[in-house]
Amino acid sequence: MLTKTILTGVLAGGMAAAVGWGAQETGVEPVRVDGVAAYVNAHVITYSDVLGASRELPRLVAQRQDSETVNKMFGNVLDGLVERKLILDAYADQKLIRIPDEMIEERVQSVVRDMFKNDRMAFLAALAAEGQHESAWREQIREQIVVGAMRNLHVDSQVRISPLDVRERYEQTVDKRATPPAVKFRMIVIGIGDDEAAKVSQKAKLEAARAALAADGDFAKVARRYSEDALADSGGLRDWTAPDMLRTGLRELVMQAEIGTVKGPVEIGAHYALVQVEGRREAQRYSFEDAYAEIERELRMEMEQRLYTAWIAQLRKNAFVRVLDVNPF
Repeated sequence: MLTKTILTGVLAGGMAAAVGWGAQETGVEPVRVDGVAAYVNAHVITYSDVLGASRELPRLVAQRQDSETVNKMFGNVLDGLVERKLILDAYADQKLIRIPDEMIEERVQSVVRDMFKNDRMAFLAALAAEGQHESAWREQIREQIVVGAMRNLHVDSQVRISPLDVRERYEQTVDKRATPPAVKFRMIVIGIGDDEAAKVSQKAKLEAARAALAADGDFAKVARRYSEDALADSGGLRDWTAPDMLRTGLRELVMQAEIGTVKGPVEIGAHYALVQVEGRREAQRYSFEDAYAEIERELRMEMEQRLYTAWIAQLRKNAFVRVLDVNPF
């Protein structure tokens, strides 16, 4: 879809369905079909605004999901709209940055060019299918650019992560920063059989595979001939795998068997398995250098969240915000 869906038909659609759900099935008082969900300074956020700001919320309402789930998502989306209005007002009140009209036009043209191959009629048809006028959509584009620029000014550009910060986090979490142990092995898988006749036949096939291994010694070749699973063509190879991903009996076998020896058969569910371990490697701790980029990303995300939360809290403190109802369903 071109944009987050703005449902102009919400009064006869999602919200109307919610009214019917509340009144007919739960016996509770129906919610208002539309109305004010929150005031933010001079802005009014309606129920239909909240529904229109989310793809998932109208779907949950239409599916008559439980009210706790719907109300939780409604509250989250409403919080996002409140924050958006606060940021837009903060932009209007400051003089540090200004978004030129040319930037908005370039974004619009890039959408028409990249998504519609410069076909303006197709672009307008897509907007019509969304129930939007071009002017309203352009305003959404402008708001997106403004919010992004303001966040960059007050949050992203303020993040400073020093090598000392990274070193400190590395020392605190060094035991968790390691590649897990892994094992590389091949396996011949043969079904046990569903009835007595099949069990006898499958047992004979298992013994034939064991005899072939004893005579030939080429596990991959025997696997391609006898194994019944999807990896038979690759010689039964299980490339480097964390032991925790394996069933208990198989995990113990591959972690204890000598490299190159054939072990089994062991029963794994409804199958016999013959196993040959090709290699094992222990958990390997990341060096500070290897872990640096990952830790820096972690710290950056954490600091961005702290700065954003503090920024929004300050904007709320200096604004008029009144949320009327976060549980309309």
